[in-house]
Amino acid sequence: MITRSGEDLFTKIEFSRRGIKEKVVVQSVSPSILRAYKVSPLLIPHYDVQSAIIQKIDAVITRNIIQPRDIFDLYVLMPQYNPNDTEGIQINRAKLNRAYDNVFEVGFGQFRDMVIPYLPPDDQSIYNSSTLWDDIKLKVGSFIDELRQ
Repeated sequence: MITRSGEDLFTKIEFSRRGIKEKVVVQSVSPSILRAYKVSPLLIPHYDVQSAIIQKIDAVITRNIIQPRDIFDLYVLMPQYNPNDTEGIQINRAKLNRAYDNVFEVGFGQFRDMVIPYLPPDDQSIYNSSTLWDDIKLKVGSFIDELRQ
């Protein structure tokens, strides 16, 4: 996005064509983000955390080619999930088993080529590490394992 003052700000908006299957919430964008982008207040409809996690796990198990972005998205979503939430995440064990296995099928080269270019420039050098990618997969695998319990 280019601001009125000509400043180029890293921007990414993602749309899904899979349709809305889960719970949607409408929330305002954080004022600190709005200030950085010099935009007016916005209300954005999006999945709640549980629904986003369900959607990403579904993507990990149903795509013809497992996408590293889905695994990375789960990594980003994990800290926002509260296992004590009354609704929780209801996914059958067979699907969780398949998701767990699929997480470990994606190599660093795929992550490097398909995710890193879309990260903010400062984050690209941080995440450009096969060791860190392995750690991300282990953490996502552990999270899926917790959901199986």
